[in-house]
Amino acid sequence: MEKNTEAASDFPVQVIPTQILIGADGMPYTPSAEVASQIELAQYTYKDTGALAFTVHQGGLTQEQMRLILSDMGVQE
Repeated sequence: MEKNTEAASDFPVQVIPTQILIGADGMPYTPSAEVASQIELAQYTYKDTGALAFTVHQGGLTQEQMRLILSDMGVQE
């Protein structure tokens, strides 16, 4: 972030680490109810359309939490 402040300025990075979750298809990640109930995520929308722009998690994730998110995104081990 310190080296690429211009690139980071488009995202709400307030702490390190911050994970910005976007699917492999480039579409914003929308967490399932199961994931949303277990992991604190913030969703950001475009002001003009209200469409989901991206989903963010701030702070560290455990390996189990990251696996849950990736599984929810359709990533297979």
